[in-house]
Amino acid sequence: GRQGVGLPLDIHETEIYAPVSYTHLDVYKRQLVVGVAFNADGRYLASIGATTLIVRGLPDGKQLWAYTMAEGHRLTSLAFHPTDPDRLVFGDGAGTLRLANLATGTVELEFAAHADTLSALAFSDDGRRLASGGRDGSLAVWDAASWEPVVSSFAGHAGPVHDLAFDAAGRLFSTGGDGRIVQWAADGSTGRPAAELSLPDQGATGWSMAVADTPRGPTLLSIADEAIVVWDLAGDAARGRRLW
Repeated sequence: GRQGVGLPLDIHETEIYAPVSYTHLDVYKRQLVVGVAFNADGRYLASIGATTLIVRGLPDGKQLWAYTMAEGHRLTSLAFHPTDPDRLVFGDGAGTLRLANLATGTVELEFAAHADTLSALAFSDDGRRLASGGRDGSLAVWDAASWEPVVSSFAGHAGPVHDLAFDAAGRLFSTGGDGRIVQWAADGSTGRPAAELSLPDQGATGWSMAVADTPRGPTLLSIADEAIVVWDLAGDAARGRRLW
């Protein structure tokens, strides 16, 4: 919900499509719910308000773990590790990245990933890389075992990074406040754009996006102000088609 109070977070069971609601009335206290994520094996649902991260067990919705920021600091982004279901990363308004181990209920690591708000996070499918983006338009790629930078922070967009996604081949895609969707080299390892996705009749290209393998090949779905676009990523050049 947009205010956190009286607007519960609704979960729909994929087999029966019955909504299950977990309210944040007592925890978020009028905070904007800014992010939600399921873990890889479906046991956890994590959500973040401005200052509190909550992890619930599924399907009963029981709260298992919570992390509250110090006064004056806020949470901004989160992502579960795709191959280690007990590990979760989350970012804050100061650009700090934290790694939580839900099996032990501890924050194992925290470090400054960006100079400004950490606005987006995404793991590669194999869990070997984590991409991070900042409100200042910067991007970085991290080794998810050593947490050393594969590519140190570099200018990716002229505006905030809105969303990040890897495809199955390890190619990194980013969208930002400049209205661009940029494809970076496999694993994001060069810090140089490999291609840009755009349509001639469209301004802002994407606020959010998702990448998946489909029967027609690798596909990216982007959502913009006035359009939903499906991008065919097979071949050398991506081809876009407006759905709406």
